[in-house]
Amino acid sequence: MPTGEILRPLLAAAAMLLHGPWATSAAEPLRRFEYDHLQMGTWFRIVIYAPSDADASAASSAAFARVDALNAALSDYLPSSEVSRLTDPANAGIAAPLSQDLSRVLELVRPIERASGGALDLTIGPLSLLWRDAREQGRPPRAEDIQRAIRAVGYSHLELDYQRHTATPSRPGMRLDLGAVGKGYAADCILAECRQRGLTRVLAVAGGEVVAGDPPPGQEGWLVGLPSPSAKGMPEECLVLSCGAVSTSGDLHQFLTFEGKRYSHVIDPRTGAAVAHGCTVTVVASGTPSDGLMADALATAVSVLGPDDGPELLTRFAPAGARVIRRGAAGPTIIATPAFKKWRVVPRDSRDPAQARRVAPSNPATPAPSVPE
Repeated sequence: MPTGEILRPLLAAAAMLLHGPWATSAAEPLRRFEYDHLQMGTWFRIVIYAPSDADASAASSAAFARVDALNAALSDYLPSSEVSRLTDPANAGIAAPLSQDLSRVLELVRPIERASGGALDLTIGPLSLLWRDAREQGRPPRAEDIQRAIRAVGYSHLELDYQRHTATPSRPGMRLDLGAVGKGYAADCILAECRQRGLTRVLAVAGGEVVAGDPPPGQEGWLVGLPSPSAKGMPEECLVLSCGAVSTSGDLHQFLTFEGKRYSHVIDPRTGAAVAHGCTVTVVASGTPSDGLMADALATAVSVLGPDDGPELLTRFAPAGARVIRRGAAGPTIIATPAFKKWRVVPRDSRDPAQARRVAPSNPATPAPSVPE
């Protein structure tokens, strides 16, 4: 995945222990451990509560090895990856066997592709490649190039056989791009690796994705900073999260400006155009087959659909909820779905220096502060 996105820092030094009246039971005899790893063009962070350094270190090593393996299989930047080989022009019309990971990702995402009318589409690869080149050149693609690329885009042209675990690409030039779901799925896998080792009080951060297991000892949940409506400074509010995932999508930091016009890095697969509404979308998901992947995918879909149509999509994927910050000349407005409002949101206590250092916004392009013990 893109090394050029390495400057999209680690959002979530983003999660931390809560301090305040929402704390619950007495602390357990567990210690806090943190580990960082560079992969998929961003920083991954794992926070683990474990009885010993050996337990935590073994779990983090296994989790990061899993992330490395996922990158090798699912990255469209690697010609040898599974997704690259699947859509090789020589394989058009041929049913190709899928690994367990790719089969699971494609199967989980397909209902969102359908329900969103293609606002989320993992075959967006030709358009992604076109816009990557455009950002490097500092100018948007030509309309004729967009129309040429979009001919190979369309999830319906990738036939999935869930029983045989195969996929058949029917369009020459098709190219998969799992950037809208890969990091969320990788964070899911981190939690799974830790849980297999009996460690459940774990938080995984992958760029703009946060996936939480059981809360820290004696706490109700992890504290995840929400993007500020002003788009400046530290978050003003924090979501109390346990056994769920949060993903943020927006163009505050990732965009192209050309001749006075702003082009988001989020692309509409249906038209090939850059999303232009300028909203920041935060999705929280819990109780799904894969919370990180679902939050990641739905945040992208809602971002493409926009503040008017996007929130309605989530009614089909309850209990996922969204908060949308819409910025305008009169200032920002916030749209929160009913499912989002069920989660506890607390103000960040700027008077608590420890909390101020530990909280970072759920935004993949905000520099991460240090997270002291």
